Amino acid sequence: PQEVISALEFSGKRSIGGSPDTIQILKSFQYLIENVEEYCNKIKLDKLQIDEIKTKIKVEFHALRKSFSSSDEPKIIRKFLKEKLNLESDELILRQFDHGQSNPTYYIKYAGQELVLRKKPPGKLLKGAHAVEREFQVMNALGKAGVPIPTMRCLVEDESILGTTFYIMDFARGRLFKDAGLSGIPKEQRKECYKAVIEALAAVHNVDPIQNGLQGYGKEKGYLSRQVKTWTKQYRSAETEKIESMENLAEWLGENVPRQQLPLSVVHGDFRMDNCIFHPTEN
Repeated sequence: PQEVISALEFSGKRSIGGSPDTIQILKSFQYLIENVEEYCNKIKLDKLQIDEIKTKIKVEFHALRKSFSSSDEPKIIRKFLKEKLNLESDELILRQFDHGQSNPTYYIKYAGQELVLRKKPPGKLLKGAHAVEREFQVMNALGKAGVPIPTMRCLVEDESILGTTFYIMDFARGRLFKDAGLSGIPKEQRKECYKAVIEALAAVHNVDPIQNGLQGYGKEKGYLSRQVKTWTKQYRSAETEKIESMENLAEWLGENVPRQQLPLSVVHGDFRMDNCIFHPTEN
């Protein structure tokens, strides 16, 4: 694993260039996280080895990110909350969430309110990556359309405040289940949880993007054909040998994409159990 990490670290530093300052070191680790699986597949490591490498990288990246946290951030956040949200208090609780690595996300408790701050990581980013502006835009629109999401407070694109674009929303206190089988819940209650998940996803799909301020948010035509092309491209990049059944499937999908225009709707790109927050006590 260490040989793989060293090779990727070299590639990452070479790709971003510059001196090894705080931002460059963090970006090097971000490069590792985004490229490690593809690299490991090319040199034909097994899943256990890949998981071991990914875990080591994420642990080290998280520790580095915490150690590089600016001591001035609490003071800056206090000033911002007072000026933007009219909040003021002597005590500020600021903690970073461990769940998820894409965009740094923080819990804030201040002036009797619980908030979440989500920001882009530092350094030069890949085009289209870490687009917290788009997150804010779509969540704000969905919330106004009745989808159960936290109240969105503000989007701040002035990078002079915290170094990168960020947004603030209300903290949704509740339960998070990483096990999709809901093994920690009595069997007779699981049906209610699954029903709630289905209803939440249906609420997302029922939102009319045009009628709810999401014009131009994404391409309005060709969704299915783009999905098939993406799946095929991803499969090609990971394949280690030709599998006839997969070749037949890829060919069949490409030839049988429905040609009619489907109703325009919003699709959640990462809908799974541990991306849902359940009521603290109700199912």
